[in-house]
Amino acid sequence: MSEFAGGLTQRVFVQRRQADRDDLGGADGRWATLAQVWAALAPIAPAAWGQGDRPGAAPRWQASLRTTDIVPGDRLQWRGAYFAVRLVEADPALPDRLTLVLEEDR
Repeated sequence: MSEFAGGLTQRVFVQRRQADRDDLGGADGRWATLAQVWAALAPIAPAAWGQGDRPGAAPRWQASLRTTDIVPGDRLQWRGAYFAVRLVEADPALPDRLTLVLEEDR
C-alpha cells in the first residue's frame, strides 16, 4: 500500500445537485450521492477578506482523494457536515489523485 493510500482514512460522500425541476419549473434543490470514497481532510486558512466587503468567514478545508468524477459545485458530506467543492486540482505528475479546496456549508 502506498503512503498516499494509507493516509486516506476518512469516508466521504461525493454529492451533486440534481437537475430536476419542481412543478413551477424551478430547481428542486435535491442532491444525489455519486460515490463514497476514502479521503484525507485537513483544515486550511480561512478565505481572504474583502470579497465585496464581505468577510470570508467560512471554514476552509483541503481534501486529497483518488481521482473520481468531481467538479466545482459538487459537495462532500463528512461526519454529518457538508463541504462545497470550490477548487479541484489534478497534478499531471500524480494522475491517480485529486486535491480539493472545500468551504464548509453552514
